[in-house]
Amino acid sequence: MEALVRMALLFMEHRRSRSLSSRDVLYALRAVGTDEERIRDGRRAVMAYVGGGSEVVFPRGLDQRVRALTSPKNIRLQKTAIVFMAAVLSWSSLDACTQSEKAS
Repeated sequence: MEALVRMALLFMEHRRSRSLSSRDVLYALRAVGTDEERIRDGRRAVMAYVGGGSEVVFPRGLDQRVRALTSPKNIRLQKTAIVFMAAVLSWSSLDACTQSEKAS
C-alpha cells in the first residue's frame, strides 16, 4: 500500500497538467522500485491500455484484475493509468510472494 501511495503522489506531482506518456509510466514504475523486466511489461501494458488497445495480452491474468479495478464511467484517463499501475505493482508483489513460497 505504501508503494501505491508513493507512486500515485509522484505520478500526480510529475504530470499534474500534461498528458500521459510512456516515459511517465516508466518514471512511476521506477519510483517505487519495480525491477527492470516488470517495468518493461508494465509499461507496455499500461500504454496499450491507456491508448485503447484492446488486443494487448497482459501478463499472468492482469487484464481481469485491471478491468475489475477500473470503471470507465467515473475514472479519468490519468486516474485509470494510476489504478492500472497499482495493479501492475500488486501483480509484481503477488508474483514475488508466489515465487518465494515455491522456493521454500
